Amino acid sequence: VSDKQWNSWNNQRISGQQDTSYQYDGGATSEYLWVRAGGHTQSTIGTGKTFNINQPSQPEMGNLDFDIQNIRFEAGKLNVSWELKEQSTPQFKGEIEIYDNEKLMGQPLKVIDNIKSYQTEVSQTMQLPQTAFAKITLTDIFDRTAEKKVEITNGNSDILAGNQFAWSLKGYSDREIA
Repeated sequence: VSDKQWNSWNNQRISGQQDTSYQYDGGATSEYLWVRAGGHTQSTIGTGKTFNINQPSQPEMGNLDFDIQNIRFEAGKLNVSWELKEQSTPQFKGEIEIYDNEKLMGQPLKVIDNIKSYQTEVSQTMQLPQTAFAKITLTDIFDRTAEKKVEITNGNSDILAGNQFAWSLKGYSDREIA
């Protein structure tokens, strides 16, 4: 609704402006209203009737919710991906703001906006400091927002230092290692 107000159809009144000789009829089930006109239709509603259908007085809307799948800065490129949770409302748009502090204070270093409804990942070339943080804000089709704040993993850091030592055997078979 353009004024963002919910108009329930729980109780609607249909009043005919013409007499019943104009061959129209209407009715309701527990889910919807119907109108039939023309041919040999005989009216059963007369000059007006109230129909009750099964609809809540307020809309039943879920919540926008998502999980960040990946956020990594590597070789001068920021890669961010997310996934809507199964019961989430649909994404309409998104925005990512990059900051140099954990409290996300001050002006963002970079703003990635115009993220479309069908996008669940962004890849963009940029320069970032060694420590950076992102605020990912998604907006659903009901103009409600959800945001996540996360530290950006810098893939250019020295992962071989201290207790951050990491190695991978990806691509090697057992025979090659033994």
